[in-house]
Amino acid sequence: MRQVKKSIDRAMRLSWNALPKGLQANVRPLIPNQIKPATSPVGEPPENSLLSVIVPVYNVRKYIEKCLESILSQDYKNLEVIIVDDGSTDGSDQVVEAYMSRHKRVRMLRVNHAGNGTARNVGIQAAKGKYLTFVDSDDIVEPGAYTTMINQLKSSGSDFVSGAFYRQKGSKKWLPQMMSEIHGEDRIGIAVDDFPEILRDVFLWNKVFIREFWNQSVGSIPEGVLYEDQETIVRAFLRAGSFDVLQQPVYTWRIREDNSSITQQKGDLNDLIDRMRAALIVTELVEIEAKAETKRAWYVKSLGEDLRLYIDQVPQATDAYWDVLQSSVSQLYAKAEPDVFSLLPVADRVVVSLVSEDRRGDVENVLVSFRDNGRTFPVRAVNGVLYAEPIYAKELTPQLPLHLLQFHPVDTQLKTRLLSISWADTDTVEVRGAAYIQGLDASNHPYKTHLELLNTTTGDRLTVQATASPDRWIDQVSGDRWNSYAGCVFSATIKTSDLLSAAGKATPNGQEWSLLVSVDSAGISETDVIRVRDGEKLPFQLPTGKAGNRSRVVAQIDRTRGLRFRVIRYGSMASQVTVSGRTVKIRFEGSSNIPENIYVKSGEDELLSSVTDSPTGRVFAVELPVPPNGREVAWDVYGQSGTGKPHFVGWPGASSDPSGLPPVGGALSVFPTGYGYLRINVRSWRVTASDCTVNQDHSALVVTGTSAYLKAGNEMMLDLILATPRSYISPRKVSFTPGSEVFTAIFPLSSDRWGHGNATPETGHYKLYARTIDDNGTVRRHTVRAVGALAQSVPAEHLTDRLRIVLSAEDRERSFVVKVLAPYQLNERGPFAQQQLRTKHLSDSTEIDPEAVLFESFAGKSATDSVRAISDEIGRTRPDYKRYWTITDHSVSVPKGCTGILIYSADWYRILNTVGTLVNNNNFPHYFRKREGQVYVQTWHGTPLKKIGNHTPVANLSASYRRLMEREAKFWDLLIAQNEFAGETLPRAFGYLGNVVTTGYPRNDVLHDADSSNRRSKVRSALGLNEDTFAILYTPTWRDNVRTAQNRFDVVNYLDYEEIAEELGSRFRVLSRGHHNVAGQRKTADRSTYIDVTSYPEIADLYLAADLMITDYSSSMFDYCGTEKPILFLAPDIDQYENETRGFYFNFRDVAPGPLLSSTSEVIDAIKRLDSINSEYQERYSAFVAKYASLDDGKAAQRLLESFPHSPAHGGPVNQTA
Repeated sequence: MRQVKKSIDRAMRLSWNALPKGLQANVRPLIPNQIKPATSPVGEPPENSLLSVIVPVYNVRKYIEKCLESILSQDYKNLEVIIVDDGSTDGSDQVVEAYMSRHKRVRMLRVNHAGNGTARNVGIQAAKGKYLTFVDSDDIVEPGAYTTMINQLKSSGSDFVSGAFYRQKGSKKWLPQMMSEIHGEDRIGIAVDDFPEILRDVFLWNKVFIREFWNQSVGSIPEGVLYEDQETIVRAFLRAGSFDVLQQPVYTWRIREDNSSITQQKGDLNDLIDRMRAALIVTELVEIEAKAETKRAWYVKSLGEDLRLYIDQVPQATDAYWDVLQSSVSQLYAKAEPDVFSLLPVADRVVVSLVSEDRRGDVENVLVSFRDNGRTFPVRAVNGVLYAEPIYAKELTPQLPLHLLQFHPVDTQLKTRLLSISWADTDTVEVRGAAYIQGLDASNHPYKTHLELLNTTTGDRLTVQATASPDRWIDQVSGDRWNSYAGCVFSATIKTSDLLSAAGKATPNGQEWSLLVSVDSAGISETDVIRVRDGEKLPFQLPTGKAGNRSRVVAQIDRTRGLRFRVIRYGSMASQVTVSGRTVKIRFEGSSNIPENIYVKSGEDELLSSVTDSPTGRVFAVELPVPPNGREVAWDVYGQSGTGKPHFVGWPGASSDPSGLPPVGGALSVFPTGYGYLRINVRSWRVTASDCTVNQDHSALVVTGTSAYLKAGNEMMLDLILATPRSYISPRKVSFTPGSEVFTAIFPLSSDRWGHGNATPETGHYKLYARTIDDNGTVRRHTVRAVGALAQSVPAEHLTDRLRIVLSAEDRERSFVVKVLAPYQLNERGPFAQQQLRTKHLSDSTEIDPEAVLFESFAGKSATDSVRAISDEIGRTRPDYKRYWTITDHSVSVPKGCTGILIYSADWYRILNTVGTLVNNNNFPHYFRKREGQVYVQTWHGTPLKKIGNHTPVANLSASYRRLMEREAKFWDLLIAQNEFAGETLPRAFGYLGNVVTTGYPRNDVLHDADSSNRRSKVRSALGLNEDTFAILYTPTWRDNVRTAQNRFDVVNYLDYEEIAEELGSRFRVLSRGHHNVAGQRKTADRSTYIDVTSYPEIADLYLAADLMITDYSSSMFDYCGTEKPILFLAPDIDQYENETRGFYFNFRDVAPGPLLSSTSEVIDAIKRLDSINSEYQERYSAFVAKYASLDDGKAAQRLLESFPHSPAHGGPVNQTA
């Protein structure tokens, strides 16, 4: 009987859901009680039945506390938290026991380690609640989640409810694209056949279930396997009479930064086996219980997004991994109906087909192409049918059947972007945006764009005229290297009076108008909202226009609901706000709509104002307290009359017009919010920037701002600094205007930091900080915000011949940021422009210049290494040669007589293709092909201890890089080796069969020439080292297995600089030299216990300056040993590095020319007894030098050039040998 009733109710709900939203409110009273809104009516208490929260715990001591706090702080209080400890060994249970002692709602059960399925089932059996939910112990439940979901179930009568979720890695938190696709709107009282795509939401933890439904229809969770939630959730979807899908995020799913969670083990064979087993079991369930549309949705999910991360592992996978993957995919592929494949995007369709056909080599070819060229592609029409033309298709044998490349609706992704929005007057807003179908180049497939405003409450529509406004900017940010969408930019003018009053009726407060964009191209029509705000063009908070008649329209944008215009009607509007000290006065003019009382509120704190009437209006005054500990406190302003509801007080002015408000930059700041409501922000001390210009000769940045105090305390302003995590720009001068709080700071845009010539700052996003110092000498940094004219004018760009400066105000706080960028021209920016340059220049047959040489070191990050020594020698012997250096930006100083060429610029592509000789210590990009007549000299960058190239463990080297180096080695005409060991090892590692010259390393010549002593003195002086300073050079290498949240190689630093300084004293100074692979990730700005020398141009200078080197497995040891100065090896992870991460070419423990240490304390002890260590290792050290550095005598570069009769030193090209 219950099921019959649910079927009737569901049919009524679906009929109601199908109505326009404007009619739903009128019809709702006729529908049974189940479809009431989720929020409880006034006076009716929310649902308060017991909720059982099941939390399996296994070795999550690092995360469990935040997880439990998020559960116990929920406003739904009637819950039991059942912790099932799954045999933790890291003390997680102790954390839980501490919570149990303080919270009666928490209890813990213990089981032997058996996995999440068993732990959850044990928890379910013990649960007593009417409602049931689950939490993973390293995740977070969003505030208010359980109240929202349980009230929703009470109002809908559904069997369970599913909310959206965030993902989080480190400090970054975001709403996944999938959430806008399947949780983009509320869907109440539906079944799986109404929305089959919901099968993508196969997670237990973002749902609350009716326990009765769970017991009757879902049952126990699979045990002893991973991905146990897949089958469980699909059972629930298939068997529910109805369920609810909510747009609101209720949960945060953490991605562990140490990659230790179950869902981060895609390359593990057991993980794959369990995932494929789950997929095949659920497929059988779907085949039995689902209808055709739902079956299709399951196969699309299983063969598409579920497989991507596993297929990505194929290049590094074992044969066993491939066999399991191939077998499982083949089974799914065979079961799927043919129409399933037209629902898979081209990339998934192609790769899954290749896997099913057991074409592993072609799968790897496609994956390498994805990494090198991206997943986008051009589209062409054949007999009226559109087909994708991905670049990898030409490389596959046999060729792909045409039907796999057909451009289906799933491939027609409409991409939208808001480029600008401005208010011409109170009634007029001007919008510029872009809308294009990815793959359809506007120059080949003309577009028609239509705009419409939709009232999301009433369903009313208004047509808006779109005008074509071509702009190449969109090609810089589209991410598509094959198609131009410059012709897809449009502009439009919207009359806000039309939105405030539609169909003769005033639009109520809070209603929204979404801007719908429809495009037609190549016979395809797509419609969507504008989802992306261009962060380079627009501030985080969109500008607001003036209000009229106590109302206005404000613009908002997010990725879920897109660009929309919200009607705001104000209960009252202030006319003037003044500030004096801590007192704010708010004036209202006229005789109507003036509140009787004004109060300000911050959280739970409220302050009532005093009131003074005048003939022209009323003035309210309120004194605000000074926030403690330098915090900023925001106070919202409310008005109220009689027994009426309080309302936010509005401000009539546009966000760009400060008239009537206090001057910007004060410690007490008054401003309108994005809705146009008054808000007061209070800090005891605030620093703001109101103007920033580049001076006339482009040599400096001039910042004007205010440093304002309510209460000075014991802290005073020291200076300002522009800083990234790894670099900083100190001001040349900071001055205050006499008698005021206004300052001017001048920041140089070039400097000679190391005595190697003027260079620009390193590229990066420099945030402006004010540095303060207190009575104890503690220095702190405070973010400086953009205000006033500066906030309204940014983003703003300044382009010089050496720099591109972009001024911006970022994040909600409008922090002032100076982006220092390489000075690329418009036709060099973005992937589309880059592909155009490659096509133009790298296929050019312009004559090769035999007297031109291009030098490159570490992809232009420096002008150093053996490449530098060869450049200097050619400059000495053949000054008529044109010497070019690849540089990433103009922070890289090039040798005298050379020309720096910006990598990826048009000039760089041209020179790469036309110089007679190429000298590199690493590799050129994947698209480089050496021309006939060019000579390529490879110096490499060190004698290898750790395995490299083809000898690197497969899992630690991407297929793209492996193939690049295999190809590069075929282009080399000459390989330079420091010693015989390297001369034998390097060719094997790279599969190189050409000439090898074992002549010592040119980069070490400066260590052994007659001027080395004078050079040491000059370098130490440039570094600020006194004669008696003991300089310790720290040169750790990078680790393949240590990566950032962005999957870049991360810094590994085992040396505690503060401990060194504390234990050894000020005479000892550490010089920290990061590996070039992690230089961009280092965090060294504003450090005082060491000197960051990562950006110092020449490492050999640092060898000279140092008195001791500390390293680990870096090739620097083979160079530094030639100085015969001591070396310590800080290598606490040597076992892992040798046996798992990389491996060594020889038994390092037996030959290391210094002690292997595992901690900073051991390093300190070794330094204190350095003389005895030198004696202890003297024999081993001498043997090490004899084997690896005996040819480093100061003349390697000279020998290298003289050893070839047709070398540049003698005026001719080297013969090709490869």
